[in-house]
Order: sequence, then C-alpha cells, then structure tokens
Amino acid sequence: MKKIVVALDLGPSTDAMIRFAGHIARDFKADIHLIHVHRLFSDHGFTTASFLMEKEILEELQKAAHELSIMTAQTVSTGYSVSYNSVEESVLSLAKDADLILLGQTTNTGIWKFISGDISEGIIERASCPILVVPHEAMWQDPLRITVTADRYEIPEDCISFIDKIKTRYDSKVNVFHRSGLPLMELPEASTEKFKAIGAHVQEEYSFDSVTNYVLDCAEKSQANWLTVIHHRRPRWKEWLSSNNSEKIADISPVPVLILPDVDPNPEAPTIQTAASIGFV
Repeated sequence: MKKIVVALDLGPSTDAMIRFAGHIARDFKADIHLIHVHRLFSDHGFTTASFLMEKEILEELQKAAHELSIMTAQTVSTGYSVSYNSVEESVLSLAKDADLILLGQTTNTGIWKFISGDISEGIIERASCPILVVPHEAMWQDPLRITVTADRYEIPEDCISFIDKIKTRYDSKVNVFHRSGLPLMELPEASTEKFKAIGAHVQEEYSFDSVTNYVLDCAEKSQANWLTVIHHRRPRWKEWLSSNNSEKIADISPVPVLILPDVDPNPEAPTIQTAASIGFV
C-alpha cells in the first residue's frame, strides 16, 4: 500500500478518519493525501458547505495534516479545490493511483440528503480501489477480526489479495459468510479455495433476511473489527432507481466497512458481475 486518499468533509467523522488514516499509513508506510472539495452548488442549489469561510477550511486541513505528520512521522500533502460540478470527480481524480480511499459515514439524511446529494454513493459506485468507510467517533483498533460477506459471483483476485494484505499485517482472523437458501446463490468453488488459501474460515448460512440486515448480523455475531463487502458495479440507470447495498451498509454499520470494488480487468469483454441486477452487495 503506497497511497491513501482521505476525503475530509470536515464534519463529525473528521477526527475518526484522521486516527484511521494515521494508523494505516504508519503500519503500511503509505503516503497520505488529504482532500476537501468546497462545493458551492449541488444539483438542487446551495449546499451547507457553501457558507463556510475558505480561511477556516484551509486552517482545518492544515491542522489535520499536522496531526497526521506527528502520527506517521512523515509529510502529509493536502488538496483543496472549489467545485461547481461534482465532488466525487475531484476525489476520484486524485485517487486514480491510490491504494485506498477513506470516507466518513454519510451525515445527510432526509431532506438534507436530497438537497446536498449523496457524495459517498457516487464514489463507491465508481472507485477503482478499495474504500474504507469510517463511522463517526470510531476509535482505532487493529482489525483482528475481519468479516467478509460473499455472494454467488466469483471473488476477484485483487479483492482476495487486499484482504490477505490486511490479514498478514495485523494477523487477523478472517471469517467469510455466504448466504444460502436462495436459488442460484452458491458460492463458486474457486472463491472458496482462494479464501481457504489465505487461511480464512468459510461458512454457509441459511437466511432470508434483507441484505443489509444479514450483513450487519454477520458482523455482530463474529464480533468483527472490520466488515468487508464486495461491491458489484451497476448500470447508471439502476443508480437512479435505488441506492446500492454497499452504501446502505456503510452508512449504518457500527464498525468500519471495507468496500472492495469488483473491477472488470477487461472492460471490453461483457461480464455478468458488472451488469448484475441481483448481486449480493
């Protein structure tokens, strides 16, 4: 892991994100890049951030960079921009060569979510690297117990490899849960073997609960430090109809959620995974 991008909204999750970014960067000797996008307009008008003073924003970023420099004993770069269009594009542009993106849990709900939009969902949908969503006021703990929820699609090698990196660094116990009881939901044998190869424990469970409740229940009963989900890309028109399950889970999970994108290594070749309408997450 060489580069971590931390997207700060300077909201309730800021302190927690600094703690997590500092520990991960120090443990993996990775560079940190902070970015805050001051969005003047959304699709529905002014956002609440429009009324923050630029001087205050820059001071908060410099403070965060200083704290991270002390934690990691290295120089931390910061980025600041004013966007009249898309915040997610600014973050994803900086994260093109990143190994990990850190986001805070979404704070907007109800009418405020409608007014200012849902930035985290757009980043989750289009990021090509793993994303760690940090709950508000979360305290850092080494991820000694990692829960992974798997579906009927073969798990990409990059996802397995990233889980293995975390497991190796922290000597984590990895529990993989696969929900049975639904038609055509068998976990591919190849994925099972890949998980077992890195020392993960794979177990099948019967459950007819909703995806979100099932995943959170798996994390709770395994006392997970980190919850991990595989995010399957969806066609744009489906994004308009419903929010993705990965974002729903990340927004309400009491533990950090590691979202691993199912990125097609050969985008010209059609795959079931990237167009799946009944994917698990």
